[in-house]
Amino acid sequence: GSGKNEIFLICAGTDITEERRAQERLRILANTDTVTGLPNRNAIHEFINHAIASAGESQVGIVYLDLDNFKKINDAYGHMFGDQLLQAVSLALLSCLE
Repeated sequence: GSGKNEIFLICAGTDITEERRAQERLRILANTDTVTGLPNRNAIHEFINHAIASAGESQVGIVYLDLDNFKKINDAYGHMFGDQLLQAVSLALLSCLE
């Protein structure tokens, strides 16, 4: 050769931005109620576990809300009305928490 100590570097890369965005969309879908947009049972379960684990000496409170006879509303007025009612109730509850 030429007597030079030459070093070569070959690199290859792949843009995974879209994959990361898709993963984030899936995470959101997996943890969000499609009707109300609120965290679903899975997300709430994870949130409660995290709150308890990180509470230390503090106390953790949980409020559980059940809409009695909601099935009757769906049966009488249809699922679209029931979904709208759930959205209205969730917005009312969120406004109380702000």
